[in-house]
Amino acid sequence: MIDGNINHILFKDESMIRYYQAISRTWFPKGQQRIIAAYGKHEGVKLLGIINYETGSVYCEEHSKYYAEVFLGFPENVLQQYPEGKIVMILDNSRVHHAKLLKGFWKRTVPGFHSFFSSIQSQNEYNRGAMGLDER
Repeated sequence: MIDGNINHILFKDESMIRYYQAISRTWFPKGQQRIIAAYGKHEGVKLLGIINYETGSVYCEEHSKYYAEVFLGFPENVLQQYPEGKIVMILDNSRVHHAKLLKGFWKRTVPGFHSFFSSIQSQNEYNRGAMGLDER
């Protein structure tokens, strides 16, 4: 891949699945909206995952919380999944990726492991601009 210089291009993202229904309002005709009660605790599962651009293979971890200490172990686990070859991991600009705790990790040199941050502009901002909805 890419003149043999990169063996794995990995896209990383995170998501949360809530244990409760988060919707309190839904679509109704204007002036007839009803409030729908949502019950439960604000709990859920946090998923961290990568997808290999070339093979489509997925590696995913499940956590009860997602903060810098949890994320710090994720790249190490990815290295165990891909022990050979040069890895490029592309990350979004999630706040946790820029936590003070991680500054040293990103500066540390891990042979064959490189990380890049995607554009700061969110996909939502991009879509709004593309549709001419810049003004809120």
